[in-house]
Amino acid sequence: MEKNTKIILIAMVSILIIAINNIFFYNILRSSLDNNYQREVASLANQITRNIEFSRDGARQLEDAIGKQLRAAAIAMKYALPKELEWVKQSELDRLKSELMMQDISLMVKTSDDIVVNKSTNPDQIGLSTKDWDNWYTAFTELFNEKNTKLDWGQILPNFWSGPYEVAAADTKTISKWGYYYDGSSDYMIDPFVGDTEYKHYLNTTGTDAIVKSTIENNPSILEITGINPATFGQDPKKFNVAAGELVPLIYKPYFFGSYAYENTSEDTLFVKRAVETKQPQSYEVHMNGKKVVKNFIPIDSSLLEYVRGYAPNNNIPLSTYVLCIVSDIELIQSNLSDQFTTLISIVLLVSALCIGLLLLVMRWISKSKDRAVQQTSQTYADEVNQMFMNIQGQRHDFLNHVSVIHAYCELGRHEDLKKYASALIGEVKALNDIINIGQPEIAAIVQAKMVSAMNKKINFTPHFENITSVMSGAMSYDMVRVIGNLLDNAFDEVENLPNEIKSVDCKGWVEGKEFHLVTSNPLSRTINEEELINIFKPYYSSKKEHHSGLGLAIIQNIIHKYRGKIRAEIRDSVIYFTVSIPLRTEFQPELRRI
Repeated sequence: MEKNTKIILIAMVSILIIAINNIFFYNILRSSLDNNYQREVASLANQITRNIEFSRDGARQLEDAIGKQLRAAAIAMKYALPKELEWVKQSELDRLKSELMMQDISLMVKTSDDIVVNKSTNPDQIGLSTKDWDNWYTAFTELFNEKNTKLDWGQILPNFWSGPYEVAAADTKTISKWGYYYDGSSDYMIDPFVGDTEYKHYLNTTGTDAIVKSTIENNPSILEITGINPATFGQDPKKFNVAAGELVPLIYKPYFFGSYAYENTSEDTLFVKRAVETKQPQSYEVHMNGKKVVKNFIPIDSSLLEYVRGYAPNNNIPLSTYVLCIVSDIELIQSNLSDQFTTLISIVLLVSALCIGLLLLVMRWISKSKDRAVQQTSQTYADEVNQMFMNIQGQRHDFLNHVSVIHAYCELGRHEDLKKYASALIGEVKALNDIINIGQPEIAAIVQAKMVSAMNKKINFTPHFENITSVMSGAMSYDMVRVIGNLLDNAFDEVENLPNEIKSVDCKGWVEGKEFHLVTSNPLSRTINEEELINIFKPYYSSKKEHHSGLGLAIIQNIIHKYRGKIRAEIRDSVIYFTVSIPLRTEFQPELRRI
């Protein structure tokens, strides 16, 4: 009944520990899932950034290639047109436009305070003023004055400059790329330009627009991706008054790829600024467009921002950072996290139930194993005590026979034979009395049993125990029987095949202070090297060839460690010594260790 109560108590404590562990795991798992989501967002942002940077690099190379084509076309026009503007005919410009496959061609001249379009294949271009065109006007002026430009912006080639694709001043619905060539050989600047058909095709197939679209399609929780220009975002747009109306240049656009349908400019401006200043991702949650969303702002360092500018006075300062804004559906994310959480919790509960069941089975098996071990040890002890007392009874039974023999030797005057017989008889009685004087019955029994075994194997076994009284508890005494028995069995095995004159085993035991000491020694049948001596206590290690599991010494060591004792092995003069010391404190509780 007491054992069942202990098992139930241990099971309840185990279940409580598992329950506490599951609650702790619940909180850890929640936090882990949230952290995983943040890492996924960061990883997705890195992936999007890499793809976009590769795409934008490709777009820049495409623009550079188009710029070179514009320069080549302008050089061809230089040789085909008269050097003086007044001799250039409109029909000649129309022919060159067709042959060189340009969208249009304009010729520009410098006035006292402006640079204007004088002739063009597009009538809407004629008369356009450029003095308010910021960087463009700077490039035009340097080309006319120096025949080259030093502007750190746009594509610069000998006698040539080209800006990025931009909205046309003559038609704000058209986006074109212009090239400007002037080498001083004529009194006008040649300005060929092309449309954005090829450029748009690139953007829609492999460019940023395609990447953004593909990313959103493949990630249902992502609602929108925006590349924000932190230099102009949240500010009033800078507009230019041109012939076609008001024009907002693309370089000042508050975002230069993606869309901005989830608009919250006042709040977003603060987070964009904070992301740029701290160089760390920022985020906030908000209800918008009928959804609960989280907006993540990730600062991206890029070397591909040379065409992006802020407003004056920072219009000539290149940007080095833009902000990637990713808008995600929180409800969908939380639904996915909840599904993952439910799955993991179900697995944890199932594993916990299996662990509890396994624990109960193991505890039951351990309990039965302990009962069997105690029963076997008790039986061994009882058998060996019975054997010892049978020997005592045998000595008593043979007493009259021994007296008769002694009397006969005396009558016959055979004194030498009498001495030999008496010595043998006294040795047998003394050995038995020495064993009886061991105050710990369990140890006395195992020593008696091993004496009988030694006599049968013709081994000279010499036990010597001093100051041994009943100092061990039942459990500890049983374990000491196992220790002494295993050590002596190993010693007998080692010397069994040695010559009779050296076939000996010694065993000494004594109590000193509060420690029990035991030393066994025997000659070696072969040389044991240092590596074997180091490994001698390892499980399954055996120097014996067959029929040995290699567990004996490992079991001995674990039993001794259980009682916080020590064991060591050493070799001196071809004799191996095993020395054991174990505390004998009355209040001592054995230390639980895995065996």
